[in-house]
Amino acid sequence: MPVPVRPNDLNKRKCFNFKYCFWLSILIIIVVFVVIVLVFVWLDSKVKNLKELEIGLLTASNFNLSSRPNQISADWNIIMNFQTMANRGYFNFKRTKVSLYYDDRRIMLKEFRSFTLSSKHQPMHFGREFTGSSGYIDDSDFRNVARDVTAGNVKFNVVFQASVRKTFVKGWRLDEAQWVDFAGYCPNVELFFGSPNVSKARMLNGSNKCQLHRKDLSYDHRYDGTYSEDIYGHINPLCFDTNGGGRICV
Repeated sequence: MPVPVRPNDLNKRKCFNFKYCFWLSILIIIVVFVVIVLVFVWLDSKVKNLKELEIGLLTASNFNLSSRPNQISADWNIIMNFQTMANRGYFNFKRTKVSLYYDDRRIMLKEFRSFTLSSKHQPMHFGREFTGSSGYIDDSDFRNVARDVTAGNVKFNVVFQASVRKTFVKGWRLDEAQWVDFAGYCPNVELFFGSPNVSKARMLNGSNKCQLHRKDLSYDHRYDGTYSEDIYGHINPLCFDTNGGGRICV
């Protein structure tokens, strides 16, 4: 014998189905989102860190030694080559700086805009042209540079600094913890100043291999009598000894 269905029962069933489908849809969306994030994190982990750095080219033009005040200025052209372990992924660079030192005295510092390199074609090239000036340098360093230029060869130490993030997909963004600070040290990059035109110089002996280091985070330890915690402090500086007996810390 058929059982009559009251209209209120139908309304309750429809309401129940709607709520069920709504929350099921939300759950599916959350699960899919989490899976996608985990897949990208796993893919990012497959991108290898930077392994090698070298200077492929360094030239100077309009090189000028001014004695009032003592300073060096020039138009520079530099190409740096990066290598990694695998031909996959992208590398995002920010806070990129290149410095030139005469022994341990900095004569030029240039900061560049953020950029991205692809590891599909290696080595990865970073090249820029820029103008730089040393600011004031003391008489002793000024005379030494002038003497080396007159002799035809000047050795500079080049320092590269940048925050780097590796990603499998170009443009993929995770939190700031994915950024890693690197410092590269390229000692004794020798430039030849041709005679009689000593305002131009080019790099001798082909590419120069550099040291490439990852900079570590430092944590301060605080104890208030009841518990202790690690507090983010700063990035530990890296120091390099020069052939002239100096020391460069970045």
